[in-house]
Amino acid sequence: MNIFGLTPIDAALSAWGLTVSLKWTEFLFVQSALGVVALAMGFLWSLWESARNANFKYFSMFVFIALTGSLLFLGLKRQEPVIKSMAEGSVSAQSIKETLTQETQMPYVLTFFSQTADALSIDLIGKIDVLLGTSGQFLKSPFGIQKLSWAAHQWIHRPVSDGTLRRDLDNFIYEHYLPSVAMYSNANEGSDLTSLSMEDARVLSHYSASGQGQWENIKGRLLNLINDTQGPWVNIKEVFGQMGILNEHWEDDVLSSIVRGEWKPPSYGWVDAASMVFVAFPYLEGWANFCLFAAFPFLMLTMLIFRRLNVLLRYVEIFVWVKSWMLGGAVAYWVSLAAAYIQGQSSTQAVWFWEYPYYLTIGAALLILMPIVSFIGIHQCFQWCNRS
Repeated sequence: MNIFGLTPIDAALSAWGLTVSLKWTEFLFVQSALGVVALAMGFLWSLWESARNANFKYFSMFVFIALTGSLLFLGLKRQEPVIKSMAEGSVSAQSIKETLTQETQMPYVLTFFSQTADALSIDLIGKIDVLLGTSGQFLKSPFGIQKLSWAAHQWIHRPVSDGTLRRDLDNFIYEHYLPSVAMYSNANEGSDLTSLSMEDARVLSHYSASGQGQWENIKGRLLNLINDTQGPWVNIKEVFGQMGILNEHWEDDVLSSIVRGEWKPPSYGWVDAASMVFVAFPYLEGWANFCLFAAFPFLMLTMLIFRRLNVLLRYVEIFVWVKSWMLGGAVAYWVSLAAAYIQGQSSTQAVWFWEYPYYLTIGAALLILMPIVSFIGIHQCFQWCNRS
């Protein structure tokens, strides 16, 4: 079993944290005297407390922690030459991990518990994914639809890279499209200029013969860009088809957005902010796992000296909390997907997906709240178990 996370980045950071945990463990307990000092302090302190209270439970606790720690956590290690994530992309988890560290040895028990927790979450998410159908394959592409909205949003509002096409488009907009819109607007007071596309019959009638010919030429070149497999639109068409919200005019909606993006700069900073939450989540999850594993050797030092099992219980609580992030991310994804379906069904145009993706805000808010809610819930569960 060499799955270490959901995406390549969090899997690589988790694996790196495990190798760091082993390196710190070997340094503290083998290469330096810190482990010996902690062992001696715990031994003498436990003897003194046992003698003072005439109760050998203190010394017994120390012996138990020392033997368990040395046998299970300090002595056993494993070789993991190749790591993988559940959703491998163009850049693999192994290649990212190799840029971080060349170490391949990991603590056996800590790695076992980490991978078991991930496997349980992945199994549960997979079963729910199957129930939701092909459009809900979170394990196949975590936050893929949300990232696709952002890619389309950026594509729409990025200047056309072809200099000739951009010049022709700008000339058409300012020489034909905007004047035609103005003529229609003057004849129909109170009309919304931004809602009129280039091929709207109310605008098209005001084009000159040369303007109509220019637009047909520009339209063909823009459609070639839209149908380019390097862009997001082929995948968007597939997603729309899976969600049952594909309409026959979606390419016209893309063309209208391109033209609007040329003469009317976007003011949708919230789209970028919400999208960044989905992009940042695997990094935050990966670093949380890294810190969780890297801190374990210091936990062992603390337990040897103070012999407090509640320290280990608190670590287990944080371990369960961090490992719940994967499931929390899936829940945020599914709710966001449901919001996208509702928004798509209630919209007559496809522009909602890249210009007004309100479902992104819902998903991003849930993704931020999920770790907070799960922390409170898990903490309350552990407190209830302690009281019981």
